[in-house]
Amino acid sequence: MVPWGHHRIIIDKCKTVEKCLFYIMTTVENNLSRYDLESRIAAHFDSFDYALFLTPFKSKNDSSSSLLFIGVKVPVLKNKKT
Repeated sequence: MVPWGHHRIIIDKCKTVEKCLFYIMTTVENNLSRYDLESRIAAHFDSFDYALFLTPFKSKNDSSSSLLFIGVKVPVLKNKKT
């Protein structure tokens, strides 16, 4: 569960739904405090690329064994060049 205060920070700081979802998942996975969440958002402000993942999907009404694939755009952190 993500506290309301975390949601407020994410909504205020993130401009896209994808970034919001990224930070919600990051908060849950790492059990971030508000301070840690704000620090991560500030550190990664413009360091996102987007990856397209193909997710298999089977229709409930389709009796064949064929799969459909849905493209999901997911934000990922850019690799920092040293």
